[in-house]
Amino acid sequence: MTKIGPDGAKTLLTDEVGAISAARGLSPDGSLLVVGTTNANGANQRAITGIDPQTGAVLWTIPLPVEDNWPLTAVDIPAFTPDGSRIYVCVSGLNKRYLYAVQLKPASCTADINTDGVLDFFDVSDFINAFGSGEPDADFNTDGNIDFFDVSDFIQAFNAGCP
Repeated sequence: MTKIGPDGAKTLLTDEVGAISAARGLSPDGSLLVVGTTNANGANQRAITGIDPQTGAVLWTIPLPVEDNWPLTAVDIPAFTPDGSRIYVCVSGLNKRYLYAVQLKPASCTADINTDGVLDFFDVSDFINAFGSGEPDADFNTDGNIDFFDVSDFIQAFNAGCP
């Protein structure tokens, strides 16, 4: 798979994440591609990896364990909850299948930027730092632009609080 960066530079995504398995799915809002991967360094480590479909940037990787001396592998298409806050991934090992749930962000607490379950100064600080540096995390409303609307939406979500 070729990754084309914002500057037009092309690189192989497999250089970064290794082999990509057939298990892949796109979030409901189109902001996250989830794939099963095998380590790029040649180790037999398998993982579930989140990729920004616009830039090809790897957003996160969750290593899968080994069961019965067999590496688990992501299989089937990952399923997202309608709000995109959780992913369900079927993984397979030696004669066994497991269902993994990956919590991205609590559905009702999107302003919890650092995902520690508490809305506080640290979430505000993380958002301001991301906004000031133009990081993708500052695109709070996921419209592809980092602007006043992201600040407004963050403040509204922060004021709504967490359950």
